[in-house]
Amino acid sequence: MPDRQDYNVNKDLITKTFERKNNAARIRAINKINKGGVKIAVADENEVKAVKLSLESDNEISDNFEMYIPRRRIPQVIVYNIDKDIENEKDILDGIFAKNIFLVDKNKEPLVNVNCKIPTRNPNFNHWVLSVSPSIFSTLMTKEGIYLQFRRFNFAEFLNVKQCRPCLNYGHTAKYCETLDSPAGCDRCGWSKTDEDNHNNCRIYKCYHCSLARKIYGVNYGTNHSALDKKCKCYEKQKKLLMERTDYV
Repeated sequence: MPDRQDYNVNKDLITKTFERKNNAARIRAINKINKGGVKIAVADENEVKAVKLSLESDNEISDNFEMYIPRRRIPQVIVYNIDKDIENEKDILDGIFAKNIFLVDKNKEPLVNVNCKIPTRNPNFNHWVLSVSPSIFSTLMTKEGIYLQFRRFNFAEFLNVKQCRPCLNYGHTAKYCETLDSPAGCDRCGWSKTDEDNHNNCRIYKCYHCSLARKIYGVNYGTNHSALDKKCKCYEKQKKLLMERTDYV
């Protein structure tokens, strides 16, 4: 019996199953998750169900794997530049609930929770990421700010697009990169940093993602920017996909 903790073995089995069944789903990516798990990203919810049914109909897959469709993600917001003196999550929530009563339901249950803090360039502040109940998210987004300790703090929707710095691809971080042992890619030109003929001669930006999208899909994306640029058309598309997987209702 193959080792089901081995991601590469599992990915190979699933890929061959798709090929054997001639699956027509638009699979965007196959990525690694914990304990040999495999994450399959497809175009839309209909294709999610089609892929799941296709895999469940294969005995070798259904006998050895548990398959499930992840729940839609909860909306998140990022609150900017909160004083670093406020370090405790409980203090953050207590302060928010005291000044923003609409963030608590009629049973006094919280409608937001703390996810994490993000250090800023200024050592005196942190940004804080909060998850927000879909029932209150649209109301919250109409507000000019979130109040805490007699101050109003700016905030925005938080859409955390995962992008691997070594390989530059989306959908995972360096921790789960399949090519981590390979030379890192250059965000400026897209070539391997050890490729002397190409990387060493890169003098202009040529985004790896947009160049690939132009070649494969025929889109007219500009390429004169870094592959890590947050204004990259491919990055913006990843944000749009993340929004489509978010429960706003």
